[in-house]
Amino acid sequence: MNERDIRLLDRVRELHRYLTQRTVALVHCQSDPDLFAEGMRDLGQDLHDAGTALLDRVHELDAGQRSVTVPSAATRMPACGPPAPQSGPFG
Repeated sequence: MNERDIRLLDRVRELHRYLTQRTVALVHCQSDPDLFAEGMRDLGQDLHDAGTALLDRVHELDAGQRSVTVPSAATRMPACGPPAPQSGPFG
């Protein structure tokens, strides 16, 4: 991990910090289509930018390895935690 990785993870942490508040605000402004669309657009752009930055970094890390094995969804470790469940309670 380098300084760039730390800044990237700080960016994700900051986005996570306000995600619930932004989601609640969107729920409350649904009656104003323009405000709702603007909020959705802003949130979507922030999520997209963070996701793109993360994936760009992963591609850089993968390119530095000779043989890269991409884990399947069943064995992937989300947030360095337990493997992702095969199916959730709703699906």
